[in-house]
Amino acid sequence: MTKNTSLLVLSLLCLLIVSVACKGTKPYSSSTDKFSITFPSGTKEIVLPNVKDFKNGIVERRYNTTNKNGGYEVVVTTFSEEAMKLYDSDKIMQIALGFEKGKILEKNETSFQDCPAIASRHEFNASTRTSYVRSLIIWVDSEKKLFSIRALAYQKPQLDSAETNNFYNSFQF
Repeated sequence: MTKNTSLLVLSLLCLLIVSVACKGTKPYSSSTDKFSITFPSGTKEIVLPNVKDFKNGIVERRYNTTNKNGGYEVVVTTFSEEAMKLYDSDKIMQIALGFEKGKILEKNETSFQDCPAIASRHEFNASTRTSYVRSLIIWVDSEKKLFSIRALAYQKPQLDSAETNNFYNSFQF
């Protein structure tokens, strides 16, 4: 085997190892909203943010995708100083929790990277099936920003799967 052939084989082997190690994960970073997260394996391309401007100094951006197990989403809502005169952070988090559909199965006040957070689980009926949502709502006071991280599952055990836990654990801002 020639030196060039050996280098080519070694290069291909390294590429194969890297592709197997990263197979299926979809790391995503938003420079606009200053966060990163790794979407689960088998997900479709990340839908670039659907932006809603509520005309009162509140802007919402949704980053989402799906795979065979359900849907995954990060919703980022920013608040202007004017909007903050209307709502305090506790009220904002309760409003965000209210947007979760269905019956609340579990709700816990917690923290995430030293920011106040609410972790919740919901059950709801969507057309022909019962579905489940696990959400983590995080308020970042220094940036007047609310992160809502959600996983939609078609089966309740999927809310605690390694895939879903890795999705949540990968979130950074």
